[in-house]
Amino acid sequence: MGRIGDLESKVLAVSRPTPTQANAAMLLQGNAVTRLLLVTGGHVRVHRAALANGPTMLLDILGAGDLVALEDLVVGSRSHATYLCGPKLASVRAISLADFARLRAENPRIEQAVVWTIATQLRERDAALALASHKVRNRVIMFLRWLAAAHGREDTETGAVLIDVGFTQPDIAAAVGAAPAQVSAVLSSLRDNGFIAIGYRSLHVLADLRKAVDGVSAAGNGSPPG
Repeated sequence: MGRIGDLESKVLAVSRPTPTQANAAMLLQGNAVTRLLLVTGGHVRVHRAALANGPTMLLDILGAGDLVALEDLVVGSRSHATYLCGPKLASVRAISLADFARLRAENPRIEQAVVWTIATQLRERDAALALASHKVRNRVIMFLRWLAAAHGREDTETGAVLIDVGFTQPDIAAAVGAAPAQVSAVLSSLRDNGFIAIGYRSLHVLADLRKAVDGVSAAGNGSPPG
């Protein structure tokens, strides 16, 4: 739920662990939402296809404290996206729809957290859409900045930020709407100029990526995918 903070204990109390498999779908686009899933560890990817049987685009990445298909539950619709466990196993707990409805009715702060989360998601996705007209280099850089801010772990000694969500270059290409070869060229340039270090399905941000953006002023904490 964005970050439910001190409300997490109330949600956890009515949830139960549910098994997951790496790279497996938790919920498919178009399917009914029969329960709510709370991510407690690892990462869950949110994908959407614009057309039936068409390619999918990465919309978001959920981490600890986020709820799967929250927006669909609120409007009472089928899932608008497909939710996939990341390549590293995610920890997830299931909450019945009845239990969550009771929590929302009994605790106004839960309802406030729901509204805040959905509003934040809309703002972040609007920011990402605004990048659509920018060159691939800037889209990749701003996506990396968002990943670092949302899911990175900072080394307090060196200041480097580890992004370890199991992404490949084709994954980044799907997130920013570019060809994998274009993404590879941008990452190589950033590496060669000392901005990042590339590992297996991970990378370290070594310097302020805003300085690598071409032609515009990069404010804020970056933009999310999709």
